[in-house]
Amino acid sequence: KSSAIAAIATLDHWRRFYKSDKPCLVQTYFYLTGLPDTLPQESFDAMQKYFDACRKRGIKILLRFAYQRALAPTTPGEFGEATMSTILSHIGQLGPILEKNKDVIYAMQVGFIGAWGEWNAYSDRDTHEIDETALVKAVVDMAPKELYLQMRYAPDHDLHCFLLGEDYSERLGFHNDNLLGIKIDSESFGTMYWDYKTERAHLTPQDAEMMWGSETYKKLSEGLLPSAYAENDPKTMEL
Repeated sequence: KSSAIAAIATLDHWRRFYKSDKPCLVQTYFYLTGLPDTLPQESFDAMQKYFDACRKRGIKILLRFAYQRALAPTTPGEFGEATMSTILSHIGQLGPILEKNKDVIYAMQVGFIGAWGEWNAYSDRDTHEIDETALVKAVVDMAPKELYLQMRYAPDHDLHCFLLGEDYSERLGFHNDNLLGIKIDSESFGTMYWDYKTERAHLTPQDAEMMWGSETYKKLSEGLLPSAYAENDPKTMEL
């Protein structure tokens, strides 16, 4: 409850800050860090309170679930990672609340693994203890059919779409940091993976039909947006 109240208060702060832009979309991370395999009712209550608040305010949610809050862990669990069995257990319980609130969800990103659910810097990746294809399949199977879904990283997106087949690939759009912002990320406009994705788009119909998206960095006089801003980001909620 307290996490939902804090998240809603922060949401309202940034709505006031950007009032002149009339914001209608917010990227929201629900962190399941440290929760038991059976999610407690308090977590669902917190999610529902936040969904209700966004609905009341006319805000749509770009949704992602995650565990890990920092880069480069050196041991499993160090930064809140979850095991594959825990992740699949959690995914299997989320369907009903997403179905109930699909009207307020703009799109859902596959998430769950890596720092901030971004599929990078998680310690199990090199040992393949996380079955990424099984994770993607579980998320697609769980999510309401009406929801747009997105995956990060062009090679990962194309690999898992190929492995899972058309029934899954036709539901999976694409997202990455900074697609159209300043040239800093490997998949920013004009870089290697951007070229990879756009050059292959005509071969993959879902790229033309599904939703693309990105975070967009700002640039200050002394470089990128400072980390202090990210630490006070309104889009996260600990469950």
